[in-house]
Amino acid sequence: IAIALLVFIAVNYEELSFFALDSDLATPSAMEGVAAQPADAQPPPVARSALERLKDSAEVGNVKDQLTLAVKYSTADGVAKDQAEASRWYLMAAQGGDVHAMYEVSVRYTHGYGFTKNNAGADVWRQRAASKGHPEAAWEFAHMYGTVTGKGAVISQHKNSDPGDSSRQLVMWLTRATESGSAVAKHELALVRLFGISKG
Repeated sequence: IAIALLVFIAVNYEELSFFALDSDLATPSAMEGVAAQPADAQPPPVARSALERLKDSAEVGNVKDQLTLAVKYSTADGVAKDQAEASRWYLMAAQGGDVHAMYEVSVRYTHGYGFTKNNAGADVWRQRAASKGHPEAAWEFAHMYGTVTGKGAVISQHKNSDPGDSSRQLVMWLTRATESGSAVAKHELALVRLFGISKG
């Protein structure tokens, strides 16, 4: 009987090995591992690039990231140069309250960088930036009311029909620009105070 059993095992070794493997898979611990895997398991998500994460943050209102993207698209820093896309991000940052973005939007409207030229739009954003303390914006806004030469100021004819109001506006915006740190505005304000203002 023992010899017959050994012969049976030797002849059927491969089939018996297969059943042994199947029985190992059927153990409770093996079954738990199988059960732990969801039937419709998805592959792990692909990691998003740094640029995609930056865009996600900017889209939900992160002004710092909006400015970063604006500069990237304006200067071709890691992306294709795209002035329209740069302007879109600058505008979002300006709407979010960033004073430097406000001034940049005014410049872009003035020169048509990524926007259609729009002097009225440029004036609106320049005034907003000037009101929030941007020195160049305040200096430029002052010059909408007049020009300053070595002999004082000459009031502009096209901005305001009232020379008195134009004079006040010129001095007010030059003062704001000076207080915001503009050396040019400080020099011009001194000339205005020294030589006065005349109607052009």
